[in-house]
Amino acid sequence: MVTYIFAVLMRQLLSNAQVFYCFQPIFSARSGRVVAYEALMRSDLPTLRSPATIMKLAREQGALYEIERITFTKALETFDSLCRAGSVSGDAMLFVNWRRLRGCTPRCRTPPPGPYPRA
Repeated sequence: MVTYIFAVLMRQLLSNAQVFYCFQPIFSARSGRVVAYEALMRSDLPTLRSPATIMKLAREQGALYEIERITFTKALETFDSLCRAGSVSGDAMLFVNWRRLRGCTPRCRTPPPGPYPRA
């Protein structure tokens, strides 16, 4: 029963892209300036809060490509919006953890098609 509930929640998360991204600053040890931000996935669903749980369920359900596509697209869109609003430095880079998982199909080893917003 629990597995079925998580499968339904995972399908809901994927079909509605119910994730958002927080941005952790990465500082230069030399200058102390923020040089990049790491995109950290969070879920809008109260029962799927943990990114580790989301990734585990995506792996079990063969949905890693979809999670990666959503992450790539939404993290870049959000970061672009923050840059345009002046909330983050325009010259800062964005780090998105792109996993090349064993057992993954070749389709999920290729970044999703662009265009991607420039920061």
